[in-house]
Amino acid sequence: DAGPDRAARDPERAQGDRERFPLEAALDERGEREARGEEDPGGKPWTVFASMVAPHFPLIAPEEFYALYADSGVMPTKPVDDPEHPWLAELRRCFVYDNFTDEKTRIALASYYGLVSFVDANVGRVLDALESAGLTETTRI
Repeated sequence: DAGPDRAARDPERAQGDRERFPLEAALDERGEREARGEEDPGGKPWTVFASMVAPHFPLIAPEEFYALYADSGVMPTKPVDDPEHPWLAELRRCFVYDNFTDEKTRIALASYYGLVSFVDANVGRVLDALESAGLTETTRI
Protein backbone atom coordinates (compact mmCIF):
# COMPACT_ATOMS: atom_id res chain seq x y z
CA ASP A 1 0.00 0.00 0.00
CA ALA A 2 1.05 3.55 -0.66
CA GLY A 3 -0.58 6.95 -0.63
CA PRO A 4 -2.21 9.43 1.71
CA ASP A 5 -3.98 8.34 4.90
CA ARG A 6 -7.29 10.02 4.08
CA ALA A 7 -9.15 7.97 6.68
CA ALA A 8 -7.14 9.68 9.45
CA ARG A 9 -9.67 12.55 9.44
CA ASP A 10 -12.36 10.18 10.72
CA PRO A 11 -13.08 11.13 14.37
CA GLU A 12 -13.81 7.50 15.19
CA ARG A 13 -10.16 6.73 14.43
CA ALA A 14 -8.79 9.23 16.95
CA GLN A 15 -7.88 6.55 19.49
CA GLY A 16 -6.41 4.36 16.76
CA ASP A 17 -4.24 7.25 15.63
CA ARG A 18 -2.96 7.70 19.20
CA GLU A 19 -1.91 4.05 19.06
CA ARG A 20 -0.42 4.37 15.55
CA PHE A 21 1.47 7.55 16.39
CA PRO A 22 2.36 7.26 20.10
CA LEU A 23 4.98 10.03 19.92
CA GLU A 24 2.36 12.48 18.66
CA ALA A 25 0.03 11.38 21.45
CA ALA A 26 2.75 11.93 24.07
CA LEU A 27 3.61 15.37 22.69
CA ASP A 28 -0.08 16.30 22.54
CA GLU A 29 -0.46 15.23 26.17
CA ARG A 30 2.60 17.30 27.15
CA GLY A 31 1.13 20.34 25.40
CA GLU A 32 -2.27 19.82 27.04
CA ARG A 33 -0.63 19.63 30.50
CA GLU A 34 1.33 22.80 29.75
CA ALA A 35 -1.85 24.59 28.58
CA ARG A 36 -3.57 23.65 31.85
CA GLY A 37 -0.62 25.07 33.79
CA GLU A 38 0.38 21.70 35.21
CA GLU A 39 4.02 21.20 35.99
CA ASP A 40 6.05 18.11 35.28
CA PRO A 41 7.35 16.24 38.32
CA GLY A 42 10.39 18.43 38.90
CA GLY A 43 13.92 17.49 39.67
CA LYS A 44 13.62 13.78 38.99
CA PRO A 45 15.63 12.11 36.22
CA TRP A 46 13.49 10.80 33.41
CA THR A 47 13.86 9.31 29.97
CA VAL A 48 11.91 9.15 26.75
CA PHE A 49 12.55 6.59 24.06
CA ALA A 50 11.09 7.94 20.83
CA SER A 51 11.15 5.24 18.18
CA MET A 52 10.04 6.44 14.78
CA VAL A 53 9.47 3.61 12.36
CA ALA A 54 8.56 5.80 9.40
CA PRO A 55 9.48 5.81 6.61
CA HIS A 56 8.55 2.16 6.36
CA PHE A 57 6.07 -0.02 4.56
CA PRO A 58 3.20 0.36 4.25
CA LEU A 59 3.91 3.71 2.62
CA ILE A 60 0.81 5.42 4.00
CA ALA A 61 1.67 8.99 4.93
CA PRO A 62 -0.51 11.41 6.88
CA GLU A 63 -2.41 13.30 4.19
CA GLU A 64 -0.88 16.73 4.89
CA PHE A 65 2.63 15.28 4.45
CA TYR A 66 1.71 13.23 1.37
CA ALA A 67 0.26 16.40 -0.18
CA LEU A 68 3.68 18.08 0.02
CA TYR A 69 4.94 15.75 -2.73
CA ALA A 70 1.79 14.42 -4.45
CA ASP A 71 2.04 16.74 -7.45
CA SER A 72 5.83 16.84 -7.67
CA GLY A 73 6.03 14.14 -10.35
CA VAL A 74 9.06 12.72 -8.56
CA MET A 75 10.49 9.58 -10.14
CA PRO A 76 13.62 7.51 -9.50
CA THR A 77 16.73 9.19 -10.84
CA LYS A 78 18.70 6.00 -11.42
CA PRO A 79 17.39 4.05 -14.40
CA VAL A 80 16.97 0.30 -14.04
CA ASP A 81 19.22 -1.57 -16.42
CA ASP A 82 17.88 -4.50 -18.42
CA PRO A 83 18.37 -7.36 -18.12
CA GLU A 84 17.45 -7.36 -14.47
CA HIS A 85 19.93 -8.56 -11.87
CA PRO A 86 19.30 -12.20 -10.92
CA TRP A 87 18.92 -11.30 -7.23
CA LEU A 88 15.96 -9.00 -8.01
CA ALA A 89 14.36 -11.66 -10.18
CA GLU A 90 14.66 -14.14 -7.29
CA LEU A 91 13.20 -11.58 -4.87
CA ARG A 92 10.14 -11.18 -7.11
CA ARG A 93 9.78 -14.95 -7.34
CA CYS A 94 9.93 -15.47 -3.56
CA PHE A 95 7.81 -12.57 -2.32
CA VAL A 96 4.51 -11.04 -3.17
CA TYR A 97 6.03 -8.21 -5.10
CA ASP A 98 4.26 -5.60 -7.17
CA ASN A 99 6.03 -4.51 -10.30
CA PHE A 100 5.23 -0.83 -10.00
CA THR A 101 3.74 1.17 -12.83
CA ASP A 102 4.92 4.76 -13.29
CA GLU A 103 1.82 6.00 -11.42
CA LYS A 104 2.34 3.59 -8.49
CA THR A 105 5.99 4.61 -8.37
CA ARG A 106 5.06 8.31 -8.16
CA ILE A 107 2.56 7.58 -5.37
CA ALA A 108 5.06 5.40 -3.47
CA LEU A 109 7.82 8.02 -3.71
CA ALA A 110 5.49 10.87 -2.69
CA SER A 111 4.40 8.72 0.26
CA TYR A 112 7.99 7.88 1.21
CA TYR A 113 9.07 11.52 1.07
CA GLY A 114 5.93 12.47 2.98
CA LEU A 115 6.85 9.97 5.70
CA VAL A 116 10.39 11.42 5.87
CA SER A 117 8.87 14.89 6.36
CA PHE A 118 6.49 13.43 8.96
CA VAL A 119 9.45 12.07 10.96
CA ASP A 120 11.27 15.39 10.59
CA ALA A 121 8.22 17.27 11.88
CA ASN A 122 7.99 14.96 14.88
CA VAL A 123 11.67 15.41 15.72
CA GLY A 124 10.98 19.15 15.60
CA ARG A 125 8.03 18.69 17.97
CA VAL A 126 10.25 16.81 20.42
CA LEU A 127 12.88 19.56 20.28
CA ASP A 128 10.20 22.26 20.68
CA ALA A 129 8.71 20.44 23.69
CA LEU A 130 12.14 20.23 25.32
CA GLU A 131 12.76 23.91 24.66
CA SER A 132 9.38 24.99 26.01
CA ALA A 133 10.04 22.93 29.14
CA GLY A 134 13.45 24.56 29.57
CA LEU A 135 15.24 21.23 29.23
CA THR A 136 17.46 21.74 26.18
CA GLU A 137 20.60 22.42 28.21
CA THR A 138 20.20 19.32 30.40
CA THR A 139 18.96 16.83 27.81
CA ARG A 140 20.94 14.43 25.68
CA ILE A 141 19.59 13.63 22.24
